[in-house]
Order: sequence, then structure tokens, then C-alpha cells
Amino acid sequence: MSSPPQPASGEAEPGHSEAVASDTQNLCSKVSQWFSPLSTPPPLRFNETSEDLRIRLGNPAGPILEEILLEAQAAYDEARDRADSAEQRAATIQGSVAIAASLTFAGGSLLLGSSTVPSQTWRAALGAGFVITVFLLAMAAWRAFLVTRPRFMWASLAAVDVVDHAHEDAVDAIRLRRASDLLVAYGRNDSIAATKIALLGQAVRWLLRALALIAILAALVAAYAIERSVDPKSANASKTSLRRGSPATSNPAHRRQRSPRKPARSRVAVEAARTRGQGDG
Repeated sequence: MSSPPQPASGEAEPGHSEAVASDTQNLCSKVSQWFSPLSTPPPLRFNETSEDLRIRLGNPAGPILEEILLEAQAAYDEARDRADSAEQRAATIQGSVAIAASLTFAGGSLLLGSSTVPSQTWRAALGAGFVITVFLLAMAAWRAFLVTRPRFMWASLAAVDVVDHAHEDAVDAIRLRRASDLLVAYGRNDSIAATKIALLGQAVRWLLRALALIAILAALVAAYAIERSVDPKSANASKTSLRRGSPATSNPAHRRQRSPRKPARSRVAVEAARTRGQGDG
């Protein structure tokens, strides 16, 4: 009885390669959706057509149908209000990120100079902190921008449905059809509102991380200032010593170069020397 052929050592099994390709495709799809969510996310509720939902509702009586229509209209308005609230908060976050980013750039440009922070270790630590802070602020701004991005396909009742309502044989049938249309639109809009709120939460978390890192950078700057005040640089000490004495007296080489002055002779000695010279003559 012959055994089944075994794959060569250099060849991969077909099932394994397909699984790797599927995992890679899923990963790429998730990354793409994370950076740019779908414009029409799948409905979380009432994921069906209006006709199917109308069949599910049946034929309720007049007062019950009126209540169903009011509840469907309230649900539709509630999804729109949730989306509007998320967009307003996202706009506020965008303004906060812009202010924080401008202050971060200004503070980084002032602190990372060689004259302000002479130590390379401290400059590297502070520079890495500022780069990470800018990245966190950029991610917060991007998530907030996705909330207000006019890309989501908002579902609403079409005006052409009014013409179709004219072919109905009863008012209750028109109300039932409108209620089913509102519920289907609510299911789609509710998923869009949930996506906007999720993006808003991500933007808030990115912003909180950036603010926490800014607080850490402020603590590092304070620690560096304390270290400099406790252990001053040798340059400051040399400047202090030069400030206390004049250059002529503090430089030994300059003192060596100066020739000693000859003592001045008095007038009596000069007159005696002159008289002695005349007597010799």
C-alpha cells in the first residue's frame, strides 16, 4: 500500500500559504479601516429592507400604529442628535489639539537649543519626549477629524417615497410604511453615530496621553533646572573669577611680560652727579 506523496522540504503546504495570505489580508483591512473607517458601516439594528420590516410589523390598529410611528421618529431623531453631539465635541478637541501643538513646538524650539540645554543627554531625552508628544497630538487630531469628516452616508427618507404613498389604499398603510422607513434609516444612522462616538473616544484617549507626556516633560525640565542650580557649570565659575579681578592682575603671563620699573632718583642725587662731572672736567 503506497503512502501519499509528501511535499518537498522547500515547498509550503497549500493550506498554510492560504491561511497566511488570509491573515495578511485581514490585517491590512483592519489597518485600512482604522485609518479610514467605512463610510457606510453595517447596521447594528434593523439590518433589513423596509418591505421586510413592514411585514414584521404586521397590521396594527390605529392608536398602536400612531404610537409606533412616534417611537420610530424619536429613534431617528435620537441617532441624529448623538452624531451631532459627537461632531461638536470633536471640533472642540481639534481646537485644543491645535493650541497644544503650537505651545509644544514653541517650547521645544526654545528648550532644545544648545545654549539653553548644553547637555546632550538632556537634549536627547527632551527631544524624544517632544517628538512623541507631537505624534500623540497628531493622532488625536486625526481621530477627531474623522468624526467631522463629511464622508459618512447618512440615511434619510427619500422624497420619492411621497409619490409611492399616493398608491396606498389607506392612511394606516402610509403610516406603517413611513414607520418602517424610519426604523431602517435609524438602524443605519445608529451605526454611524456609534462609529463617530467610538472615534471621539479614541481622540480623547490620544489627547490624554499627549497631555500626560507634556506633564512628564515639564517635570523633566524642572529636574534639569534644579540640577543646574545645585551643580553649576565650570564655565559659570570661570566667568565669576574673571569678573572679580582685572585681566592685568589675573593673568600670570601678563605679569611676567611686564618689566620692573627702575626706582626714580631724587633731585639731590642728580645735582651731585652733575657737579661731580663738572669738577672732573
